[in-house]
Amino acid sequence: MSWPKVLASRLAGVFRRRRVDRELDDEVRFHLDMQIEDNLKAADVTITDEDRKRIDAVARRGEMVSRFYEADFGPHPFRV
Repeated sequence: MSWPKVLASRLAGVFRRRRVDRELDDEVRFHLDMQIEDNLKAADVTITDEDRKRIDAVARRGEMVSRFYEADFGPHPFRV
């Protein structure tokens, strides 16, 4: 394979990986949200909009920490 093809292939792989990671994050978030809703219904608990905003903010901070970790140290050891 010529070096331009190798370079193009590697660049495509980087962008593809980011897209796949984003899709996987969205999928996991969806299932986690559904499980939380099911658990709240089973416990007959109501959650306010303020609580939802706080939960979402905490989740976003966790995502940011993970991204900073990967930027500094490479792939997270618990990621598959």
